[in-house]
Amino acid sequence: MKKIILILFFSILLCNCSRNNTQKENIRDEKVRDTILVYKDSTSAGSNKNTPSSELQNFQIAIEKPNSFSDTTRIKKENKKHADTISIDYLKHQKILNFLKLLPKQTMTSWEWTQEDRIKTVDFIEKNNFLVDSTKMFNNITYIKPNTLGIQVVDGFWTLSIYQLTSAKTLIITNDIVGDGKDINSFLFTENSFEKIEFNQLFGKGIKNLIKNQSEQCVLELEDNYFTFDYDFTDKNIVTFTSWGLEKDEHQNCFKGNVLEFELNTSEEKFELKSMFWKEN
Repeated sequence: MKKIILILFFSILLCNCSRNNTQKENIRDEKVRDTILVYKDSTSAGSNKNTPSSELQNFQIAIEKPNSFSDTTRIKKENKKHADTISIDYLKHQKILNFLKLLPKQTMTSWEWTQEDRIKTVDFIEKNNFLVDSTKMFNNITYIKPNTLGIQVVDGFWTLSIYQLTSAKTLIITNDIVGDGKDINSFLFTENSFEKIEFNQLFGKGIKNLIKNQSEQCVLELEDNYFTFDYDFTDKNIVTFTSWGLEKDEHQNCFKGNVLEFELNTSEEKFELKSMFWKEN
């Protein structure tokens, strides 16, 4: 009878040990499996069937410290939030920021940024010398200088540029760039009011200065390429028109170049042609 009891006792003990070992193995397997999934995700962009020894070492460390990945992810997210803070020296950019508050609604036809919201934004910058923008592709100030600023708006881009004529007169040009074209507005600002000016009036013949051959074919070819011109208003005195559609090899019989540079003439209150040349696209 005693022998039977002893046999039963040892059988139960062995079963418990086996069960405990199985549970430990399952827990360890789950940790390893979770770590492998994280490791695969982190290396999927440059994965290789023949894993180098250094990656194997990293993999072993990852198994021992599976929480290190989540810590790294958290740090990256915190750094990203910090990067969304845009430093802006208000005193240095005060003039253009004040024009941003005053601009008429017609300068933003492809998007809506109300004057009330613009005033709030500028007031915040005045108090804090920075702007917090948590959305990368909407209303994100990409650059700002005393004479110009550029804002990313979803899949488009919007610019504001100012040109000082006298202490009381300022030329203002806005460019609303979207996928199907550009909406450029120009104004003369005096005594706290905006006077609309035709863009072509500021640049004389403008793009037509490029025509070398006045044939009907060349004139039509230039008209067909109007949409290929980009406008750079970032310099305080020079405005540049550049076409990505005109190429020297193909179009030199009709045109003198694919780039025009205009320089501000403050006394005439307009831009005068400075140079034309070919640039490789």
